[in-house]
Amino acid sequence: MNYKKIYDNLIHRGKNRILESYTERHHIIPRCLGGGDEIDNLVDLTPEEHYLAHQLLVKIYPNNHSLAKAAMMMTAQRPSNKVYGWLRRRVGKAMSDRQLGEGNSQYGTRWIHNIELKENKKISSNELLPVGWKEGRKINFDKPFHECDYCGKSFIQRTKERFCCSKCKTYKRSPVYKIIDDNIETILQDIIECHSISVALRKNGVTGNKIGNTYVSNIAKKRGIKILRRRNSPD
Repeated sequence: MNYKKIYDNLIHRGKNRILESYTERHHIIPRCLGGGDEIDNLVDLTPEEHYLAHQLLVKIYPNNHSLAKAAMMMTAQRPSNKVYGWLRRRVGKAMSDRQLGEGNSQYGTRWIHNIELKENKKISSNELLPVGWKEGRKINFDKPFHECDYCGKSFIQRTKERFCCSKCKTYKRSPVYKIIDDNIETILQDIIECHSISVALRKNGVTGNKIGNTYVSNIAKKRGIKILRRRNSPD
């Protein structure tokens, strides 16, 4: 069996989609094999895919003890990748719920930083951003930083990264994702009423976009919204 081909296909699929559900960050080339934290060497996988990826790496590099140890840590007391994925999602959901509203220690505040002063501080969420300060918190001011090409937020630039997160990179590549995300609830309601993704997208200013159709279709499926497929149906 060609484990390398299976692994490459898994990574390719992870690189060419956007997941709304819980994901885990995976190093495509493991650190023990010389891989770094560059954005091109990172991919977001589902817990099941992450579990499988590490099993495949052991198959591809059977003599690498570090890979075997990492895979063993993921499989300890977990009988299958399905159970692993279920548990990871439950834990992630529980942690997320605990951080909502007043349960979050940062509730009502936000971090800002000043590059010249090399300082971080918290201000009220309703307070205007002071002159010379930027949104977010910087841990190490001595490391090289870059302003995100999409949102302008400054972040530590490890290599040639241009975006602070995968969302900004996606929005820059295709602005339609931003339009859909900002109007997703309205679009989903229109789909329920007219049973057509294309019609719902056109009503919200997105026309002739196959990528948008696929993106919304995946979100609708996760929400349990059924879409009637009828040929030559009138708008």
